[in-house]
Amino acid sequence: MNELENIDGKVFAPQETAVLDGRHFVGCTFDGCEIAYSGGDFAHEASTFGRPCSLVFYGAAHRTRLVLEWAGYSITSPVGEQPQTKVPQ
Repeated sequence: MNELENIDGKVFAPQETAVLDGRHFVGCTFDGCEIAYSGGDFAHEASTFGRPCSLVFYGAAHRTRLVLEWAGYSITSPVGEQPQTKVPQ
């Protein structure tokens, strides 16, 4: 695993995007934000969720989701919403 950037005690509020890749989240709160993931290393500890967040897949994570869906898997959140996939322009 590559060296991760430490993010300590940050609250990710609505209208903010938390990029997971390359980061280690310690004691953070994800509260109604957008969570972006492209398949890179990340870590977390003692972090919590407030309001549900949207999850957006990019790059390798997006392609992995497409393969899983092609193979018949359904990806939903605990509240039943479909994660988004976006391909950067």
